[in-house]
Amino acid sequence: MRTIIKGSEGDKMENILNYVRLRKDISFQMSPFNVIDALILSDLAYVDWNNIVKDEKVDLQRACRQYFKIHTPEEIQRKYVFSNNVPNLAKEVSRSNRFKDISLMKYREDFDEEKNIQFSVVTFVLPDETLFISYRGTDGSITGWKENMQMTYMSHLPCQKMAAEYAEEIIDGIEEKSFWFGFVHKKVYPKIYLAGHSKGGNLAMYAALFGKGIQEHITSVFAFDAPGFRLDVWNSIKDRSILEKITNYKPKDSIIGCLLEHQETAKIVDATDFGLTQHDAFSWSIGPKDFNYVQSLTKQSEEALAYIDKILMSKEDVDKKTYIDLIFSVIDKFDVKQLSDFNDIGIRKGISGILELRQLSGEEIKFLFEVISFLRSQTSSLLKQAKK
Repeated sequence: MRTIIKGSEGDKMENILNYVRLRKDISFQMSPFNVIDALILSDLAYVDWNNIVKDEKVDLQRACRQYFKIHTPEEIQRKYVFSNNVPNLAKEVSRSNRFKDISLMKYREDFDEEKNIQFSVVTFVLPDETLFISYRGTDGSITGWKENMQMTYMSHLPCQKMAAEYAEEIIDGIEEKSFWFGFVHKKVYPKIYLAGHSKGGNLAMYAALFGKGIQEHITSVFAFDAPGFRLDVWNSIKDRSILEKITNYKPKDSIIGCLLEHQETAKIVDATDFGLTQHDAFSWSIGPKDFNYVQSLTKQSEEALAYIDKILMSKEDVDKKTYIDLIFSVIDKFDVKQLSDFNDIGIRKGISGILELRQLSGEEIKFLFEVISFLRSQTSSLLKQAKK
């Protein structure tokens, strides 16, 4: 992993919501597309665009407004317990002139509990025809989190292969243009970005690394606190020049974004909150055109990663699978399908889940409950709203 440190321009802003509000009248012509805009479009991939965006282009601001028309506040509140600022971002974008000429197209979603697939992607078209392929990260489903953990012992997941196929489809689908009075036809490729937050960033990197015949057409890949890959995945890359186009942006307490092996460029971002809560990119410190960077990861991040390596990552693949299957069998005993379900766990469900733990050591039980505690913490915004 190659780490680059540089300062950002201007004074600090609180987060990307402030950015959208404060730059609402600054067009891309006045201030070109930047990494903060890339993070915003990556977070918008978490929005459920079903029944709003299909294959044809749809105006982004109209799509945002339509989303709030067809979903109740209660539905939205429960869906985005992992980051209750996602719908707030969609609202701000819907009234920002900076984003008024962006459209969406080719929305895809695939969810399969039995096959452990949680996949979604959408393509944004910028005013200058730049294509921005935005992969969704892990959402509020337990299936998505189990799929995340399968990356520790599986090299090529179905969702990753789907990510590569989608990028191939988008790039292959660019239409030819006519030149010399129609005698010459050829494709003129616009700027093409691949991006995503968390698992979405992993999917963007995988698509760039393994998509067939697309590497030369990709401008950049923005990964935001994205986990890496197993070493055999990195060793199987045929075109290593694509690595120069990939950057992984991580908060200073990063844990998720440091898991597995990394060979892409990394930049460390200053952030508020602590530990795993920094995985939510709304806590990241930004300036007018870039993040505010720090020199290195914190000691807390390094200690957490050492602990995870000791208790999980250093195990053999077969043991990782057994351990992870056990974690999610306990969660299944709790009858939890979505993060919001953690709020409904009763005594009977709790005892049923605890009975599964007899085969674990004390240290493994401690780690298991830390995993469950983290997942449950993602519902904190829901609990706060319920008390109001």
